[in-house]
Amino acid sequence: MCCDGALFNRAVSRPEEIGQLAAFGIEAITVGDKVRFPLPCPMLDGASCTIYEHRFHICRSFKCKLLNRYLDGETDLETARQTVANAKQQIAAVAALDPAAAIMRGRLDLYKTEKDWTRIEDPEARRAKGKLMFSARVLDQYLDTHFRRRPEAKTADQAGEAE
Repeated sequence: MCCDGALFNRAVSRPEEIGQLAAFGIEAITVGDKVRFPLPCPMLDGASCTIYEHRFHICRSFKCKLLNRYLDGETDLETARQTVANAKQQIAAVAALDPAAAIMRGRLDLYKTEKDWTRIEDPEARRAKGKLMFSARVLDQYLDTHFRRRPEAKTADQAGEAE
């Protein structure tokens, strides 16, 4: 889920990887001294990395909260698998309501309109938008709780990148 954009909308890269990003046709976004690249990763093909042997540092080193809990013996393999399955089920449910919201970038755009949905005049459209907003927030809370490693005060719409 880290490569497909469900967890994050971009990943931090090292400045020395800018040439490698360019060689693979990946846009490097430089802000200050940080280099980032957008997610979903264009090198992802289904569930496989097409540049696995040449992947970037963040791709080799990132471990989500769930993986760390498993490696530390705090959770067992079956529970970890069920947690991933639950996340994928929630992502699919959000995608069924709005395919763009299946990825973090789409949810960040959605959250920018959060205050406006209650003003939708058509009751059916307002209910649909409300259901989408609620489902997206529940999804991001689940992803924050089980997968994202960041200070608890930061919510999904405050930060969308893997570091």
